[in-house]
Amino acid sequence: EHLYRQGNEAVKPTARTYSLCLQALKESSDPNCIKRAEDLFERCITHCPPSSSPSSSSARRHKNYRHPFVDAANSLAGIYLRRNIENKVTKVLDVFRQIKDLGVQPTIHTYNALLGACSKLPVNSSEESKAYAIHVAITTLTYMQDSGDPYLSPDSVSYNHVLHACHRHIDDGEGRRVAMESVFRRCCTDGYVNKRILATLSKVSGDHLWSILGMDGTRRGGRTRYIDIQDLDPSWSRNATVDTRSTHT
Repeated sequence: EHLYRQGNEAVKPTARTYSLCLQALKESSDPNCIKRAEDLFERCITHCPPSSSPSSSSARRHKNYRHPFVDAANSLAGIYLRRNIENKVTKVLDVFRQIKDLGVQPTIHTYNALLGACSKLPVNSSEESKAYAIHVAITTLTYMQDSGDPYLSPDSVSYNHVLHACHRHIDDGEGRRVAMESVFRRCCTDGYVNKRILATLSKVSGDHLWSILGMDGTRRGGRTRYIDIQDLDPSWSRNATVDTRSTHT
């Protein structure tokens, strides 16, 4: 920015420039990291408004395409995710709403960042914060499922975040199991069950877990056996190994 202000047109910052700076801040131990990141994002909006970023309609519909401005927004959301702050769901939701207000379509990465914020509250979060996180997670997942847009439909990362949110934030045991079972069954229907999903689901009590899976959970001697992805109906994981839209967590 300094060189550009001095008249060097060859070094004009782009949305990609700000995104890389925000990505670097993810690893920062600076206590003022969030303030610095928010300032960078605001400067990105000022100097590189979304309307100035080239994109064609065909590129926008490609499953691996991300609007350059969205990369910066996703990086800021990632910084919130890594920080132990009480209001991270609100902060990520604000970023989410802001890019939509600027006329930019969020990607599967953006939706998953929001779901990730819902699943990763600080340990000492209030009951109100937990309830809000669950509400946002379920509402967002439902929107993704009902959107009809194949590039925004939930994937393994989406379902894993929501399962984690249910496990961590629903204190009532029966309510937690019912919620997790509902999310898992939809994950099976969509074909996105993977090892991470099973690891999260295994945190449910053993007997109920095997009931959800529709399997016998005992071996000889009455010991509960290890669940392997190969034990399950192959259709449950038919899309988990081929989806390339979102490996970002």
